[in-house]
This record gives sequence, C-alpha cells and structure tokens, in this order.
Amino acid sequence: MRHHQTLVLLLMLGIAACGSDASRDPVSPISPQLPTRERASGTTTTLTIRGSVKSSETDTYQAETNSLVVHLSGVGVASHLGRFTFVDDGVASLVTGVGTGSVTYTAADGAALTGSASGGAVIVGDIAEITDTITITGGTGRFASATGVMTSIRRLDLGTLLSSGSFEGVIDLAK
Repeated sequence: MRHHQTLVLLLMLGIAACGSDASRDPVSPISPQLPTRERASGTTTTLTIRGSVKSSETDTYQAETNSLVVHLSGVGVASHLGRFTFVDDGVASLVTGVGTGSVTYTAADGAALTGSASGGAVIVGDIAEITDTITITGGTGRFASATGVMTSIRRLDLGTLLSSGSFEGVIDLAK
C-alpha cells in the first residue's frame, strides 16, 4: 500500500508540464501546432505559449516528513521557446496529498523561464494523468522578468515512470 501511495503522490508533483492524445498512445505527446497570440499593452507583451514534453522522473522517500522528494527532467518543443530542456524539483506530502515544486524551461539559446508548480493526479489503470498549474515567476535572457500562468497535463506510465504531455498558457514579457 505504501508503494501505491508513493506513486500517487509522485504523480501529484509532476510539473512540467503536459497532456497527450490518449486515443493514439497514452504516453505520446501532441504537437503544438496551434496558432499563438501576441498583444502589446503599454510596456508588456503577452504571448500565448503551447508546447509538448517527454520526461522521466525519480523520487526519494523522506521518512521524517512522510513525503517524496521528486525530480523530473525532460525535453520538449514549444512556441516562443523552440526546442527546450526542463527540470522540475519538488516535494509531495504523503500526509496532505499536496505537491509543490520549482521548474525551469531552458531554450536552445540559453534563455530560461522559471516558475513554481502545484497540482494533482488521477490514476486509471497503469496511467496517471497529472494536472499542474505553473506560475511563471521570472527568467533569463529574452525571458528576464517574465510572469504568467500555464496549465500542464501529463500522462505518466506507472510502470516505467516515463511521461509525456502538453502545456499552454500566457507569458507576460516586460519591455
């Protein structure tokens, strides 16, 4: 039972991102082929961002806090980022069921978006669907001072701990 609880809460923390087209393959990402929106308002530009990810994760049980330390890393492609890598590190409480973490998306040019994430999971069979809210809190390079919010839906294969999915939201860039 403890192993099952561990997997459930591990799933609650998956941030990075993402959801897939389960009718084709429950762990296959969709392509971000949707149009993007850009609008300028004063000194801020708002961008719609959409992307897909593939990732793997590991977790370490912490008995003293009855929680999991979760590490998620992967690759993806997204509007305004292009090809990117990402890392998501966080903690999932086995007592409260709450998972939180921090995430960094790094584009090929080195520019990065950083943020915090929180969320939960629904398990059906051997697949967990993880939904996270990612709050963009900053960045580097062309994403310096970025803010925004993204929603990710990711499907995790509980047997392999490999996942894929998609995310979308808005990023506000100060000019």
